[in-house]
Amino acid sequence: MLKRKPYCLVLGGGGAKGVYHIGVWQALRELRIPVNAFIGNSIGAIMGAFFAQHDEDKLIEISENIDINSLIQFADEEHSDKGNSLRQSIKYWQAASQKLIQRKGLDTRPIRKLLEQALDEQRIRQSGYDFGITTINVSDLQPRDVFIENMEAGELINYVLASASFPGFEQPTIAGKKYIDGGLYDNLPYRMARQRGYRKIILVDISGIGVSRRPKTEGSETIYIKNSIDMGSVFDFSSDFMVQYRQLGYLDTMRVFGKLKGYRYFLKNKDRLEKKWQAKQQHNESLAKLKKYFPDEMKHDRRDLLKIVDTCAQLLQVDKIKAYSFSDLISAINEELADTENKAKRFLAKHHLDSDQATLKLLDALTKEVMTRELLSENPYYYYLLMKDHNHKRTIAIAEKALFGLVPELEILKFYLTDVRDFQA
Repeated sequence: MLKRKPYCLVLGGGGAKGVYHIGVWQALRELRIPVNAFIGNSIGAIMGAFFAQHDEDKLIEISENIDINSLIQFADEEHSDKGNSLRQSIKYWQAASQKLIQRKGLDTRPIRKLLEQALDEQRIRQSGYDFGITTINVSDLQPRDVFIENMEAGELINYVLASASFPGFEQPTIAGKKYIDGGLYDNLPYRMARQRGYRKIILVDISGIGVSRRPKTEGSETIYIKNSIDMGSVFDFSSDFMVQYRQLGYLDTMRVFGKLKGYRYFLKNKDRLEKKWQAKQQHNESLAKLKKYFPDEMKHDRRDLLKIVDTCAQLLQVDKIKAYSFSDLISAINEELADTENKAKRFLAKHHLDSDQATLKLLDALTKEVMTRELLSENPYYYYLLMKDHNHKRTIAIAEKALFGLVPELEILKFYLTDVRDFQA
């Protein structure tokens, strides 16, 4: 077997979202995808330095314990007033504001200390991996791309911090020049990789704040990985966020490399249930009529069971950040169906409603619940259940038609209820 040529890994900026890069790197290592260069901006520069050092375990440990106080020094404890929470808060932010003015940016000594303890410049230089960052020299108002051989001895951490100096943070100084986050110029430094001569490139976009230039991929073998779910704030360092989006990076990468499939969900490739169900449905005319209800990106896909379970799971708000077999996802959908059905029964019982009640009584009850914000987070199947036993009433029939107009995928869920829900391998 021929040895595969290595890739250059380009890592975009995005604050706390950078935990996604760890999941990408874990997947690449599991897949034995060779990488010999790391180019990054902001958090991508920090992650690239750890990857070049081959210290994934240390990076995971940091990500599991990090919070905003690990990055920025706010007010000193001496400014706090424990006897009055309001006064304490005001004094805290007064002190933080004073430091912001005095230091011309938020105090980033904690992140500097963390990197000095965790990164070994000599180890990175001797690793044999190429490493580069992008930043902006604000003293000269010029963007700057810097590769490891151009980083002065002892300055590697300063260059990494220069790339990650978010606007409002204290600006690192190198050779008398001030630097800020390269994302104001190029948050996805793909162009750096091409200018360096790399043609096999993996580009990881985490939807960070900044200028993201459209990559010119002509003449290259470029693999583009991007978060498939909106990852929220660049300053969300909650433990749930860090664990979930590291896992998302792993799952998205495995899907890009064909080890998982699906659209909004991650399904394992080897599953006999899919073939068995497909064989059973060969002469099902109802299945052919579903095509128009699928989202556009699915309409020409012939993997019917995949499309059905993916769509139904989305409608029922099943957890996405997990690898499922078809059996597992069907079980998860069925659990959500049962939970939704029980909620609908409780609603009808609470308002003493049944199919013989006047239509307006149901509508009044629905309106009251919506106005008190009790229903806004429920999935569309919930509303369908409340209406379906009353659909002989003209007003409810109109409401149900409007619901299916807003959520045409409910037709797919109706098919699921009769043809998939109880299917066993």
